Amino acid sequence: DVETTLSLHKFAHLWIHRDYDHDAWHILDVDVPVEVGSDFVVMPGRIGNTLESFTRSDERAPAPPRLAELQTLIPKLVAAASEPADQWIAGLVASRIEKPDFNTVFVWADQQFYIQDLAPSRMELDAWQELPASQWKE
Repeated sequence: DVETTLSLHKFAHLWIHRDYDHDAWHILDVDVPVEVGSDFVVMPGRIGNTLESFTRSDERAPAPPRLAELQTLIPKLVAAASEPADQWIAGLVASRIEKPDFNTVFVWADQQFYIQDLAPSRMELDAWQELPASQWKE
């Protein structure tokens, strides 16, 4: 569902940028679609190392110092989430960071991680739709 995917990415992007306690946007961002059609969503592509490239056993890329910062930040963001939509997004974002993920990229020039695509499953999209509305959730 295009509208649900768009809503999910917009909310996640805003959720990161609403975090003033941890300045999360200096370490992590969630991309929003660059193009949306009636039956498709185009996410940006970034040049960098995937999160998976820092954790694989063969030919592992050297991890940037910011990886440790990211891994420390995520539990703080999850703990700070108080509204149902924030809690749900925090869990989704955390799940994308905690496992090797091809959609999370470290851009060396920016010294920042970007989740290019949350790649939600059908079950995740359905769960997102069922959450109560908030001032940030469209």
